[in-house]
This record gives sequence, structure tokens and C-alpha cells, in this order.
Amino acid sequence: MFGKSGKFLLVFILILAWIFSGWPQIWKNPSIPPKTERVFAETQAKTAGTAASTKDGGGYADCDDIAWAFEGADVQADLLSADGSEIYITSPSFDDGNKSYTIVLSNFGFDLPTNSTIDGIVVSISRRSLGGADGKDYHLQLTKSAGTPVAGSDDNADTTTVWPASVTAATYGGVDEKWNTTWTEAEIESSGFGLVFAAMAVGAKADIWVDQIQITVHYSPPAETLTAVVSTDTFPIVTPGVAVFATSTIDVNTNSASGWNVTIYGNDQGPSNTVMDLTTNASVGITDQLEWTAGAATSSAGNAVRISSLDNSNDVLAFRVMTASGTASFLASDWWGSVDDYADNANTLWAGVASSTNVTQIGNSSDDSGGGSALNTVNYYLKVPTTQQSGSYSGDITFTTIINP
Repeated sequence: MFGKSGKFLLVFILILAWIFSGWPQIWKNPSIPPKTERVFAETQAKTAGTAASTKDGGGYADCDDIAWAFEGADVQADLLSADGSEIYITSPSFDDGNKSYTIVLSNFGFDLPTNSTIDGIVVSISRRSLGGADGKDYHLQLTKSAGTPVAGSDDNADTTTVWPASVTAATYGGVDEKWNTTWTEAEIESSGFGLVFAAMAVGAKADIWVDQIQITVHYSPPAETLTAVVSTDTFPIVTPGVAVFATSTIDVNTNSASGWNVTIYGNDQGPSNTVMDLTTNASVGITDQLEWTAGAATSSAGNAVRISSLDNSNDVLAFRVMTASGTASFLASDWWGSVDDYADNANTLWAGVASSTNVTQIGNSSDDSGGGSALNTVNYYLKVPTTQQSGSYSGDITFTTIINP
């Protein structure tokens, strides 16, 4: 699994600017391809829900000499796990060259992500023979319809290796082997998916046992994609002593079941610098509210505060995530409050833009976007004192949208 930082992220830089003489500037989105994706292999391993010892099963006309017996409730129960409860043949008439009935397994119950790609299939058979000299594989093929080998597919039975004296798991196929056929998610999930297997006696009065048969499917889920676009309106004319507001809307579209999260930081924000600087003199800046630090979880409060508790007599640049036009699973009322108010309100909380060394999430959705766009709105608060030097101020804010691991 990939790490949380530096992977699968989209970055948007918003340019904040305005002129105190009265002409507002527009925040701009850069031309960055707003899409990322990831694909990684996964596996599922299952045992059969249905099993039988079938004469001539699998269309093998010569697999008709000896039926399998079982120690537990039935053949299926004995093959569920490597627990010592085995199916077996210990008949005195199971002699060299004789073949067992076919073990027909189906109804494995695989449940893969929709539109997964099948990479490979591995079969594991735990088996043994008396003295390590009495049995070996005869047939092993996969099925799409229970009991019927896939036409033209590989028979991966190892017809040369004699089964050992103690229970040992032999594997067939591989992480990228499809047994000379093609597979779809639906075929793997169907009740008919399974295998047919038969054994052969080596020597007279052969005794053989099988403890467990398991299928592991290696697959790649569909690529997880993330598209994010940030759009921003303008501040109105800035008048010292009067708070003004603007918004950015983050439009996210992802098929990731784990959801996404968003972080924000000011490119110039730091102990000796501010998000917004005078364009003609970078040493002059707009005072920032104490930079945002998220709670340990979305249900734990961060350091956002109401307007009346903002620093510098409320003459700061601050932001919050709004509840309006938002994705419910993304919103964190414990972080930002539950009310969208432009006046002082105990349930409307604001924080300063974080620095690049203190980047924390402003929201986290645990769901995909439902096949469409998920909108999340960030609101900005700005108020400056009468002593603020007039002129044009600008600064960069970076939004990062990341697929959750």
C-alpha cells in the first residue's frame, strides 16, 4: 500500500490578490492536469462451498476406478481446511495405474471489486501418500461451469511427482497464469467457477489422502481515479476595519472506495513570513490567524476559533470549510462548526492557512464521490486594520487532494 504523502495527489495554487485602492483581482487556477490514478494487485483465497467425488467427472472417462471416502461430514467438509480431516482412498484394489473418481469443486464464493482484471489463478492442494510412494496427480483443470473443464485450458496436474509421506501443499498456476484461457470478474464470482481433480495410484494397494484444496485469485481492481478542480471567486473592495469574504469550491470526482482528503498551506507562510505580501515590498504582509492544526480525527476539535477569538483584534486572513454545498462525509463540524455565518458565531470556526511544514487535512471523505462531482467549499475571511499599508497584496495557497490509502 502506498504512503499518505507524496502519492496520488493533485496540487492547485490559488493566487490571492487585491488592491486597497479598490480594484479586486481574481484568484487564478494554474494549468495542472487535474487527474491521477493508481492500480495495485490484490488477492482472494477461498475453499469450495460444494464438493463431490464423481465417477468419470470432468469428462474424464477413465476416472472411474475408486471413489474417495471421507473422514468428516462429507467431501466438502474435509477439504475446507488443512486440519487433518481428509478425504482418502485406501482400497486394496487401488493398484498401479488406477485412477480415482474426479473431485469436483465449485461455489467458491469469490467477491471481487467490480470490473477487476484477473491476473492469475493459483490452486493449492495439500496431499500425501503412504510411505511417500503411492500416488500422484492425474488431472487438474479449472471450470467455469461446475464439473466441466474450460475447453482448451491447461491441465496443470503434475503427473511425475509422487506425493510425499506427510501432508504437503503443492501449488499449481501462478500470480500471472490464467491456465491458457481468459477470465472475467463475473466468471470468477459465478457458482460454476472451480476445478476438477483426479489422482493416480502408484504401486499396488495404494493409499492416498487429500486434506485441503484452495484457490487463490490474483486480480487488479479497476484503476482508482481522482479528478479535482478548484474554482474561486473574488474579494470585494477591501476597506480597513470591515471584514470581507470569498470562497473556493473544490470539485472532486473519484471512484476510490476509500475516499479522499484535502490539505491546504500557504507557500510563503512561516514564522517570519505571511501568506499575503505587498507586491512592491515583501516585508509588508497581512497578519495571518494562527495556522490550522487538525484534530487527531474529524471527530476531534482542531484549533479553529470563532471570529471574536481571532488574533490581532480579528484583523487577519483566515479560512474555514463551509457546510453549504458540501459533501456530508467530507465535512467535519468538530473542526469547522455546524453553521455558515459571516458574523461572530460559536458554531462558525476559523483558522489560519497552514505553513508547508504543518500541512494537515481540512476535510476527509471516507466514500467515493458516487459517480459524480462532490463539492466542498472553503470560505475566506479577511479584515485589515486602518494602519495596513495600501497597495496590491498577493500570495500563493496550495490545495492538495489525495486518494485515501
